[in-house]
Amino acid sequence: AVRNFCILAPPSGPVPADGTLLCSTPTQLSWNTVDTANGYDVYINNVLVAANLPTPSYNVGVVLGPGLHTWRVVARSACGEISGPEWRFEIL
Repeated sequence: AVRNFCILAPPSGPVPADGTLLCSTPTQLSWNTVDTANGYDVYINNVLVAANLPTPSYNVGVVLGPGLHTWRVVARSACGEISGPEWRFEIL
């Protein structure tokens, strides 16, 4: 019998990098492509801001105030879904 194995790695390689200090809201968030993923969900400060993005990037359409902000990405595929770690950036 042939078995199909589904391996879905969590999203990684955030831009801006985890812990980055910024002068203003980043215009884009991006991450490394996850093999076998067919969509990505993006959360900023634990709020879903984009669902089922086809590519590993998100154009930030809101202005975030000064302070610490978090974001994470959920990769989706036929195998299911997996969340990446929570990343942080701070706006001065």
